Amino acid sequence: MDETIGRNSTNPSTRESLRAIRSSLSSLIAKSAHLREEKFELSHREREVLQLVSQGLTSPEIAEKLFLSLPTIKSHLASSYRKLGVANRVEALSAAQKLGLLAKQ
Repeated sequence: MDETIGRNSTNPSTRESLRAIRSSLSSLIAKSAHLREEKFELSHREREVLQLVSQGLTSPEIAEKLFLSLPTIKSHLASSYRKLGVANRVEALSAAQKLGLLAKQ
């Protein structure tokens, strides 16, 4: 942050307000960096499900292969989509590949 914020103001109240805003912004930036780092931390099972999606398997096929229920597979996919900030399988695979989250085939 620019340390000169508020220094040109002659009003002490304005200077103090700007310092408080600067402090709040710094805190928010630090928190958002932490959230961005956590965002891409897929669980082992989420990565496993995405890996199988990348091999062309459908959700029922993945459920059968992993001995999990279909709702569980859908839950893992939804969680992956949320963490990757995507809306569907194609976007999820693209994002996971760009981030190096999928094993090479």
